[in-house]
Amino acid sequence: MTFMNRSGEVLKSVLQQTKTSFENVIIVFDNLDLELGTIKLKIKGSSGGHNGLESLIASAKTENIKRLGIGIGRPKHKGDVISYVLGTPERHDAAILAGAVKRAALELLNLSNQTLVQVMNQINRRNNEDDPQKD
Repeated sequence: MTFMNRSGEVLKSVLQQTKTSFENVIIVFDNLDLELGTIKLKIKGSSGGHNGLESLIASAKTENIKRLGIGIGRPKHKGDVISYVLGTPERHDAAILAGAVKRAALELLNLSNQTLVQVMNQINRRNNEDDPQKD
């Protein structure tokens, strides 16, 4: 167990012990830059300022890390980011997050019979269908 900001070190150790590689892993993480309850699957990309992803990218020495972000949205007051991320969400927000986690798990299960790109396209399409701004 370690701090999230050092998760790359831990994952590297686990991958060595299990004789697997970063290519066989999908990281699931909280994403301030996604609207609360939105999920997004990406094949690669920068850390976007997420310290845990930054640690993973540094450890893997590549940005080609599959990741599924679960949107937690941003706090109302800019200075509250740390307490917002580490705090307990309000009841309404917690229900939305629980639904997003369930959807994320179900989408990941689809990888047993679909390609990563197919699942990624489904998630992105559903995000657009659920967004009333996209009409």
